[in-house]
Amino acid sequence: MWLVLAALVIGLSLGIFGSGGAILTLPVMLYLLDQPPKLAIASSLLVVALVTFATSVFNWRKQKPSLRHVWLLGIPGIVGSYLGAWSSVWVDARVQLIVFTLLLFIAASLMWKKSSSVHMQRPTHAAKSQILVLQGAILGAVTGFVGVGGGFLIVPALTLMAGLGFVEAVSTSMVLIALQSSVAFAKHYYLLNQLHEHLDWQPVLIVSVVAVITSISGNLLLKHLPTQLLGKLFSVFLALIALGIGYQQL
Repeated sequence: MWLVLAALVIGLSLGIFGSGGAILTLPVMLYLLDQPPKLAIASSLLVVALVTFATSVFNWRKQKPSLRHVWLLGIPGIVGSYLGAWSSVWVDARVQLIVFTLLLFIAASLMWKKSSSVHMQRPTHAAKSQILVLQGAILGAVTGFVGVGGGFLIVPALTLMAGLGFVEAVSTSMVLIALQSSVAFAKHYYLLNQLHEHLDWQPVLIVSVVAVITSISGNLLLKHLPTQLLGKLFSVFLALIALGIGYQQL
């Protein structure tokens, strides 16, 4: 029952905010199912990859992503996610979770600032492209290293640096998360096999199926919701999750 309820929240978070899937899935795998950290990271990446891919395909015609930004962030993001997942084998899982917590606080602060400001100076076209390529690589590395989809940083990057509206940023984020999470999961799965550890497929499938349904539903409602309020709620949501995980690690 708790697993299904968690899957409902995970799907709504991905559908409405374009992120939050692994932010919730990782604690669920760690604390609700009591999985080892490395195994929980791989499981959460697979759930997020499946949910974001299914949601992106279903809503492609209604909420088209910005393909330019998918290319700008996606290609370096795929490379970064592979390298991040590869480097994680040398790092203790506690370090990964502490880095995850710090990044959550940064993302929460950025989203609150964006939602509170009326006017924001945008960088030049050339500067935006260069910055976004670099950000794509960094966000991909975070995805692979920490074991999250990266949407909690992708959405702020698309709204702050690229100047996309919240709805377009969410749909673009979903495609990027699907790409990066798939590559990162593949690498983590290979590393787990080297350690002779295996995924528990039953909770992964339960969470994925339920989350896909609620993610699609939440994404369809997105255009009818107040975006500034959503941005602030999103930032508070990130801060609360960060406090919870940080407290557990301390």
